[in-house]
Amino acid sequence: MASTGSTLTFDYSGGLPYRESVTIPPCPVKLDGTNYLVWSRACKFAIGSRGYKGFLTDDTTKPIEAGPSQEKWETTNYLLMSYLTSSMDPGISRGYMLLDTAAAIWKTAETTYSHVGSKAQRYEIRKKIRETTQKELSVSQYYSTLKALWHELDFYGKYTAACSTYITSYTSWENEIRVYDFLGGLNMDFD
Repeated sequence: MASTGSTLTFDYSGGLPYRESVTIPPCPVKLDGTNYLVWSRACKFAIGSRGYKGFLTDDTTKPIEAGPSQEKWETTNYLLMSYLTSSMDPGISRGYMLLDTAAAIWKTAETTYSHVGSKAQRYEIRKKIRETTQKELSVSQYYSTLKALWHELDFYGKYTAACSTYITSYTSWENEIRVYDFLGGLNMDFD
């Protein structure tokens, strides 16, 4: 019996499961301990686009009753565990090999590397922004590099305003700082 879109199909004539071809694109980013945000987004896009997001969030739980559904869950879980650990630097992935589910790997990596709200993480990003200059980049590439860093800064330092006036004022101030960041790193021939 084959089910559409599944990762496992059963041939009841022989009783042996066989795998359908499941493709999850390779993660373009390897987790190295400093790039959690980009790594987690790349993994989430790849895994979520295949309908497996619940395996990361622990919303898709292992069926209690043994049988084809449980085997399908286990197979998918192993596939995602392999995907996540192979998208990490070897020294990092080694610490995740004894975890039992993709959700456990995902949550542990988040706890270890996300640094949401961390002043040290925001400082490191601000430092990268100050050090980023155009050099051989086109203006578009330079701006894209800064924009990616600004997005990271926004992620790690959420601003909560008491009223809409404060939000407007803060956004205006922040955009002015970003213009200074951009202009300060342009090549001299742009002056």
